[in-house]
Amino acid sequence: RTLTMSRTVYIDREDFALEPPPKFFRLAPGREVRLRNAYGITCQEVIQDEDGKVVELRCTYDETTRQGKGHKIKGVIHWVSEADHVPLTVRLWDRLFRVPIPGADSEDGDFLADFNEDSFKLLDGCMGEPSIRNLKPGQGCQFERLGYFAADEKD
Repeated sequence: RTLTMSRTVYIDREDFALEPPPKFFRLAPGREVRLRNAYGITCQEVIQDEDGKVVELRCTYDETTRQGKGHKIKGVIHWVSEADHVPLTVRLWDRLFRVPIPGADSEDGDFLADFNEDSFKLLDGCMGEPSIRNLKPGQGCQFERLGYFAADEKD
């Protein structure tokens, strides 16, 4: 698949830390990571809003590190390009009940007391790489470190 590297790329919030814990091999101020199947980047500047929320990272890239070449970089993160990302709505499904045998711990056997309120989440504003456009309804793909997903048969 073809990926477009552009001036602006998006990464998962979880792939950046202002104050990284030990053994955090993702992006942080002054640290270098590899963008999966692309270049190594180093975070040079962090832009925050009035509330202290990180809204932008200014990074430089090392053109000698294209697709695994150059020096070894420990951390690898996934990304999408602003130029050709695909907007997505993602449906996350989890276990319907919080326990293996719903109602077993309840005196009256009320299985609804064990209902998992977070069993379904709808996430708008997600982004994917352009190859997602080619998925047929029901066809699956993997989002790294997140799980397997399938193109909706109705949307």
